[in-house]
Amino acid sequence: MKIAIATALITLAVIGWRLNDIGPGSGDSDESSTTDVTSAIPDWISFESAIREGETTGRPSMVFIYADWCPWCRKTFRETFTDDRVLQYLKENYQVVKLNTDSSDPAIVMNEQTITEAQLVQVLGAGGLPTYVFLDSEGKPITKTMGFYDAESVLGLLATVAER
Repeated sequence: MKIAIATALITLAVIGWRLNDIGPGSGDSDESSTTDVTSAIPDWISFESAIREGETTGRPSMVFIYADWCPWCRKTFRETFTDDRVLQYLKENYQVVKLNTDSSDPAIVMNEQTITEAQLVQVLGAGGLPTYVFLDSEGKPITKTMGFYDAESVLGLLATVAER
């Protein structure tokens, strides 16, 4: 029994290791799965702040849902969210929030109950990673989409949603 459990754990570890090897960024010698690339945009704000600021500014919010272990999420942080055009467009047109699917950090307090980032991700309905959820200035959902978008594609997406 112990041998079977050990074998299963080793197999899962090898599969996870191989998936990291074939995912985005494979071959990048300077990338480590522990490297924090989630701070690429200095203007990330909390979900609560985004809703408050949206009501004041009239600007929509973009909620980026990710996981540290997700290679496409890391690629988005590393490539898309470091593009100067994307950064400028977000700064001028959106409140920008990031939510980690695995985080137990508080995201919002509602009726004296704290809702974690992971719970809020479920409420927002992220079915895959990465996910972009767009909310209007009152916090009501506009649309959501999943997958990796390069800088050019995300600019088109941001412009389309902002025009609604």
